[in-house]
Formats: sequence, C-alpha cells, structure tokens
Amino acid sequence: EKSDQILVSAAQRSFYAQLLEMDVEIYLFTKGLLHSKTLTIDKTFALVGTSNMDIRSFALNLEMNLILFDEDTIQQISDQQKKYLDLAYPIHLNHWDNRGFFKTFGEAIARLMAPLL
Repeated sequence: EKSDQILVSAAQRSFYAQLLEMDVEIYLFTKGLLHSKTLTIDKTFALVGTSNMDIRSFALNLEMNLILFDEDTIQQISDQQKKYLDLAYPIHLNHWDNRGFFKTFGEAIARLMAPLL
C-alpha cells in the first residue's frame, strides 16, 4: 500500500488491471512499507533475496537471491508470508477500474518510463 518510490509505484500500479484480468491476486500491505522479496512453491522451494524481478536488478544492481530447499526453513518463510497477508487487503478488478482519471493518467505516464526504473 505504501511505497518510498512514487514513480516506481505508479509504474507498477499501471500493470495491476492487466494482472487482475488474468486472475492474479494482488494484496496491499497496510502496516508500513514491506520490502520483502520472497517466493515459496509447494513447500519444496523458496527464493529469498534483494532482487526485484526486472532486468535492472538482474543485470545492473548486482542484487542476489538465495534458493532454499530445506523444508523447515521454507515453512518458516511461508508462515511469515501468511502473516503479511493477514495484514493486507486484496484489490478487486471492478474496484480498481473505478479509480479516477488523474490516478490512471499518472500511472500511464509512469508506465512509459517503467523500463528505465
């Protein structure tokens, strides 16, 4: 819900409608800035790191991710993810589509710069 990068956040939000149309679930965290980057898959694989999923993070920022296969550690990460979701609310497409002109216009402008952010 909160971001420390206004332009990056606007560019990110410009993709939400498209993702929601593909049944991707998007939740906004309500208790401050959440900068965590974690991924768990079927309690057998986890990814924890500093990298955003973009070319800038992978190629320019020298960020790193840790791949985990330890079931106990993966469970701990999964439990923390659930705690974060308990402090978040989902975005629904019908609500998202009813935002004002100035928000959507600003996000569209930011989206043009997304490859550079």
